[in-house]
Amino acid sequence: MSEGIPVRATVIWALLLLATGVTWCLGTDHRANAGGHVLVAMAIPVAFSKVYLIGMEFMEVRTAPRTLRVVFASWVVSFATALTLLYL
Repeated sequence: MSEGIPVRATVIWALLLLATGVTWCLGTDHRANAGGHVLVAMAIPVAFSKVYLIGMEFMEVRTAPRTLRVVFASWVVSFATALTLLYL
């Protein structure tokens, strides 16, 4: 068994941190006349990509049966799409 930093979890954590920064930048200081709705709508898929990463890696859906992985991925995509379209 190897000791040290878990590389996969560290990479996922770094991606989550980056996505948090992106959603913060997209969601703050937006003005309605400067395309603010579009910027906030762009933050929704980024937020759902975070949901996907957390579910797959830290909730271990990655090692679950194929059916559960497909249902989870379908749920993430359908809700992200629906919320983005509803917001626009």
